[in-house]
Amino acid sequence: FDTYLGYLTGAEDYYTHSKSPVKECKTLDFWDATAPGLGGPGAIDGRYSTYVFTDALVQTIEGHPNETMADGRAPPPLFIYASYQGVHRPLEVPKDYFDRVVAPEAGPFNGESDYCS
Repeated sequence: FDTYLGYLTGAEDYYTHSKSPVKECKTLDFWDATAPGLGGPGAIDGRYSTYVFTDALVQTIEGHPNETMADGRAPPPLFIYASYQGVHRPLEVPKDYFDRVVAPEAGPFNGESDYCS
């Protein structure tokens, strides 16, 4: 891949993009690398991860050449692997989505309203 945007581990907070086995010790785990093996934590604190990923995908697609090159060659192919974090804990969702769902009766899962959202 030429670029990478995402997490190196799992179960990161959707807004702070940190992972913490202990509340007192949070580690930022969101990387924006523009070349293999390079990059660092992204400055995206406070933005819901799904929106960050989608904005980056749209920017990549819109910035990719889609017309025949000046020398007659076809534009380079574009391959994107987009893997959202939306199905993993912690269960977090933007408030406007959460407010659209009436919380279900208590069930086997703590936070079922988040699943419904």
